[in-house]
Amino acid sequence: MESSTVTYIIGAIVVLIIFNYLFVESEPTAQRLHGHPRFNVTPNMISEVQAVAPGLSVAQIRADLQLTGSVAVTVDRYLSNSIPDLPQPQIDPISIKKQLSDNQDGNNLSFSELTYSQKKREMILKNRHKLQLKRGIVL
Repeated sequence: MESSTVTYIIGAIVVLIIFNYLFVESEPTAQRLHGHPRFNVTPNMISEVQAVAPGLSVAQIRADLQLTGSVAVTVDRYLSNSIPDLPQPQIDPISIKKQLSDNQDGNNLSFSELTYSQKKREMILKNRHKLQLKRGIVL
């Protein structure tokens, strides 16, 4: 081969690589962050799944439909008991600190009079406060 032919071939490869880099769209943000695409969920899809799976909450159905994008797949996952529970909502540390101060100021219930969830929250708040003091974190 002539040297000009080799130059043209190498040039064409370089141009193709540059076009590929410039014109190929990157992954959508949800897919890039979570590793899988998020599908749009309609109320009709939710009602179809609820007809088969009345034991699931709307939030669980919506989350699974966003992952699968298919009513049939969501129903299959329900029937095979592979739909996970929703994670617990994140608690705002500022509101926790306010709740702790409110509980210490106005409500002098003994620890034994609290419900299980109140006891759990109180223990979490106290331990978080101790950790903040230990590490010197000020909110």
